[in-house]
Amino acid sequence: MDKTIGFIGCGNMAKAIIGGMIKSKLVSSNNIIASALSDNTLQNVKNEFNINTTKDSREVIEKADIIIVAVKPNTYD
Repeated sequence: MDKTIGFIGCGNMAKAIIGGMIKSKLVSSNNIIASALSDNTLQNVKNEFNINTTKDSREVIEKADIIIVAVKPNTYD
């Protein structure tokens, strides 16, 4: 797939999806961008999957062709 996949939220649910996508070669790690509130979370995900990360969810929306909202319901707003 030659589309960029964006994740808003990068917790366990997002990491499971990202890992599956990369492992199955559905998408290249270069074509995934994720946002999170914590620098620590972003650094861990970047190290584990070698994806693009940002603290700005708007950047994910601007750069991605497909958006996956992977946040808990209480943080959705």
